[in-house]
Amino acid sequence: MTKDIDHLTEFQYGALEEIGNIGMENAVTSLSKMLNHDIKVNIPKLNLEKIENVPQHVGGAETIVLGLLVRMEGDLQGYVVMLFPIDSAKTICQIITGEEDVDLTDDMNSSLMNEIANILAGTYVRSLADFLKVSLTISTPYSIHDMTGAILDQILVEMSQQVEHSLLLDTEFIVEDNRINGSILTLYDTQSLELLIQRIDEMTGSGV
Repeated sequence: MTKDIDHLTEFQYGALEEIGNIGMENAVTSLSKMLNHDIKVNIPKLNLEKIENVPQHVGGAETIVLGLLVRMEGDLQGYVVMLFPIDSAKTICQIITGEEDVDLTDDMNSSLMNEIANILAGTYVRSLADFLKVSLTISTPYSIHDMTGAILDQILVEMSQQVEHSLLLDTEFIVEDNRINGSILTLYDTQSLELLIQRIDEMTGSGV
C-alpha cells in the first residue's frame, strides 16, 4: 500500500527525526576523532519538505554554496547532500589547515572537504542501516560549487526526477568556538521513502 508521505503520523515523523539525530551525532563523533578537534552540533527540528521548497530553507535557489554529494545505494536509493555556505566551508578548512586565505578549489582543500563528506555521510548512513536493519552503501563523495537550485536540479536529473521529498536537517557545527552553518539533505526516490516508512511501522508494530 502506498504511504501518504505528505501526512505522516506524529510517531512516524518522530522516528524519522530520531534516526536523523542519532545518525548526525554519530557522524560528528567520528569526525571529531578523525580531525582531532572537539566538534559539537546543534540540530533543530527535522523537516520533511517537498523538493521544490528546499531552496527557500537553505538561503534561496540562487545562493552559491559548496555542495558535497554522496549517492546512497542498496535497499534504499538516494543521495546525502551537504550544503555549506562558502564562508562556512572556508572556516572548516582554516581550522584544520591553518590557512588564512582558503581556496576551496585547490586539490588539498577539495580533498579535505570530500573526506569530511565521506565521514559524515558514511557514519550517518551506517546508523540509518543499523536502525532500519537494511543494507546500504555510499559512493565516493564529490563536490560542486554552484547555486543551491542548480545542485538540486542536477540531482533530480541523475535520479530521473524520481524524488519528491527531502529530509532536511539544518545544522550548526561548533568547532573551537567557531559556529559553522550547514544543511544536510537526505533525498530518496519515492519507493525508497515509502520503504523507509514501512520499515519504521514494522519495527514498532504501528503499521497503518
